[in-house]
Parts: sequence; structure tokens; C-alpha cells
Amino acid sequence: MAATELMVMLARLLARTSLRMPAQRIRATGFAALHPRNGLSVELTEN
Repeated sequence: MAATELMVMLARLLARTSLRMPAQRIRATGFAALHPRNGLSVELTEN
């Protein structure tokens, strides 16, 4: 139930905003998953 509520909240947030990734150096961590080290920076702007 809580997971569904979080998905609905995320969908509503993304519908009202725009995502923009600023210039950054993205480096992979680990070999199997290749997830980005230190995460990704994203800027939110209202539509």
C-alpha cells in the first residue's frame, strides 16, 4: 500500500515539474551494477 502511494506521489510531482541534469562528470562504481558514484545531480523546475 505504501509503495503505491509513493509511486502516485512521484508521478504527480514529475507531472508538475521538469528535470534538468547540470554538467557533471559521471563515474561508475562497481562492475556488475555500474551505478553512478556519489549519485546524480538533478535540478527541478516548475512548469
